[in-house]
Amino acid sequence: MECPICYDSLHWKQVVCVPCGHLFHEACLNTFIQRRGAEYDEDVFDEDDDEDSAPKCPTCRTPIRQMGEEMMRELIPDFLRCRIHPAIRKVYLSPPTDDQAERMRETDHLWEKLEKIQRELSESASKVDAAENKASMMWNTVTVAEDKAKAAEKKASVLLRKVKDLGESLKKEQQRHKVFLHSVAVRSPKKAEAPWSEIWMKRPINS
Repeated sequence: MECPICYDSLHWKQVVCVPCGHLFHEACLNTFIQRRGAEYDEDVFDEDDDEDSAPKCPTCRTPIRQMGEEMMRELIPDFLRCRIHPAIRKVYLSPPTDDQAERMRETDHLWEKLEKIQRELSESASKVDAAENKASMMWNTVTVAEDKAKAAEKKASVLLRKVKDLGESLKKEQQRHKVFLHSVAVRSPKKAEAPWSEIWMKRPINS
């Protein structure tokens, strides 16, 4: 038998029974009810209360209508108290047999293995998330590098066009030099013997 709250064996721990007949560990039921705003040993009985105000069975949601000791002393005569049973009663189970104890140990071992696997899965999921974040950052870096490379390629293309234009301009200028020197040589051979740069600097402006 297992506690419906913690799924641990009902043996080895104090067990309680609620009016609907379901069994729980006392500590588990206490915690369950406390988390819902009411302890089962408080004075929660009130004639004007509806069923929603009472704690409910964790298994079947049956309201646990109960009366605390202080209210019991006020409302119930002493000779009747022995005939009134609390809504939540302690239950004492017989100790498990050897086979049952062995199965419980095996179950505990399986639960431990399951918890270990769940921890490993959680750690693996965290590692996967970290790897995905790192890959995303690397992808962003690659994208930025590609954008920079495209920008550099555009700049290089512009520079190549400028260099090409400058080369064509130089070729045209050299051609003009040759034509001018040839014209000088034809007109006055003596001037042609002078350095071509000096001749070029003394050329007519409209040449």
